[in-house]
Order: sequence, then structure tokens, then C-alpha cells
Amino acid sequence: MKKFVCILLTFIILSLVAGCGRKTGYRHILRTVDENLNFDFSFLQDMTDVDMTGYYSVEGSVETDYVLESSKAAYYDKSGGEYVMYSVSPYPNYSSKEKRVTMIYCSDTSKKFFGVSLNSTSQAIKEAFEKAGLIAEIKQHNGDIHITSNLGNGMTMGVILSPEKSYFSIGAKVSENSHIVIDWK
Repeated sequence: MKKFVCILLTFIILSLVAGCGRKTGYRHILRTVDENLNFDFSFLQDMTDVDMTGYYSVEGSVETDYVLESSKAAYYDKSGGEYVMYSVSPYPNYSSKEKRVTMIYCSDTSKKFFGVSLNSTSQAIKEAFEKAGLIAEIKQHNGDIHITSNLGNGMTMGVILSPEKSYFSIGAKVSENSHIVIDWK
């Protein structure tokens, strides 16, 4: 019995020590993403009291999409206009009182993310994601190149490079479960 307790305690201590160096969870993911995106609003930023003057809003069922007023025409020109769109919705679940940026969609080739842009090669984008400590993969689908990274916790990020229209997006899944609590501090 004593030997079993010693082995169990050793396992617990090693697990705790091994886990101390891991960079997981919301805080690390958000810090990594925020350090590498250059948009007006941060991913999962609390928008509850943010003044959206100068932005055009497109009301959705639960979320509201916002684009700069000057980019409104590009938003409706789905074939080639460049813009950045922010989806704002309750988060982490639909019953939350807080509204957060749960998705960023960017087709603006002048915007930088992770030090690259939509004009960069798929390999350069993949390497930029990996340099930030993220796992990325490249796939081809119907002539488009998809570079994706699953950030965990229901969050995904990706780039589609297409002859018609390329874009970067990052999003967080909003849950139906009203018992989710996130420590944002």
C-alpha cells in the first residue's frame, strides 16, 4: 500500500510540474492572437460598451456584423471588395449579457496578421502561424488553398487563398450551454 501511495504521489507531482510549462487555455490563445493581429478590435474583445460610431451594422439573428462605414459598398460587393467584418454576439453562450467579437473576417490585402497578408504564399502563412506556436495545416479544395489552425476551446483560425477572393478569418463557437463560465482575468 505504501508503495502504491508513493507511486501515486510521484505521478501527481510529475503531472503538476509538467503542466506548469504548458501554454493552454483562453488567456494564452487570446494573448498569442492579439499580439499577431492588427485590426480595430481584438478577437473576443468585450464590446458591451464600445461606441461603434463610424461602423455600418448588419443585424443578424443573434449576432450583429460591423464593417467600417467607408467599406459598406465592399461588404455588399461579394465578388471582390476588400473589407474587415467583426461579428459581435453574446459569448460564451447565447444567454450571456456580454457581447464579444466572436468572429473577424478580413478580405483586405493590406491588413497584416501574424506578420503576413493575403498576398503572402500559403507556406509563408503556415510558417507564420507555427512561429507563433500554433499548429497549422495546408489543404487544397476546389482550386483554393486552405491554411487552418484549430486553436482549441471551440476557436478556429484560417486563411483561404483563392483566385476569386482570399480571406482570413478567426472565430469562436458560441454555445447553447448556459452553464459555461470563463475567467477572463
